[in-house]
Order: sequence, then structure tokens, then C-alpha cells
Amino acid sequence: MVCWSSPEVTMVHVVPPSLVIADAHRLFVAGLSKLLACKFRIIGTVCDGRSLVETAQRLAPDLILTEVALPLMN
Repeated sequence: MVCWSSPEVTMVHVVPPSLVIADAHRLFVAGLSKLLACKFRIIGTVCDGRSLVETAQRLAPDLILTEVALPLMN
């Protein structure tokens, strides 16, 4: 992102949004993490619903990408 100001150009550093990924399949999470790492800061991965709630409260991510039916809590 570039912010223009007259007469000079000011560069603005944009921090990617933070992301927590929740899915019961660890191999899927690993692959998805690699694909999304170029656009997001992956700050956590979890494999069950209780861990997702705890992690989301503790880390306060910008986004959560989750499977609908997680073990231990849907």
C-alpha cells in the first residue's frame, strides 16, 4: 500500500491479518497453513472446538478459518 502525500511519497507498512485455523485433520491444516502464509500471519492452529474457543480468546485473531463440525464442541 502506498500513501501519496504532496510532494513526496510516503511508504506505509501493512501488517497482514492474523489468522487461526481450526480443523480436525492436521495434514489439511499443515497444507492450508503453507498456502495462506503468504497473505496471513498464522498465529495458531487447533484441532477441536474447545481449543478453538480458548485460542481465540487468548490470541484475539483478526480471522478464524474453521471446520463447522469440530470434535469436543461444534
